[in-house]
Amino acid sequence: MIAPACSACHGDEGKGAEQAGAVNEPSFLALISDQALRRIVITGRRDLGMPDYSDDNWRDPKFRPLTSAEINDLVALLRYWSQGASSNSK
Repeated sequence: MIAPACSACHGDEGKGAEQAGAVNEPSFLALISDQALRRIVITGRRDLGMPDYSDDNWRDPKFRPLTSAEINDLVALLRYWSQGASSNSK
């Protein structure tokens, strides 16, 4: 399962939702480095409307920013998806 900070927009399985597109696309993930994934999680993509990992201005009151370990886990999950796996097959 993807981090709550991400699933609010990208859906539980990273398949995309009303607010944002899919992040579990193997073809996209194959083209991007772990370092770039980590940077996008940390800094966001304001040009695409994606907030950084700690932006809590619009989120659920129970929201808490991701820890460094959670960011590492998220990048590992995205890398796992880059191999064409789904979170259900883990």
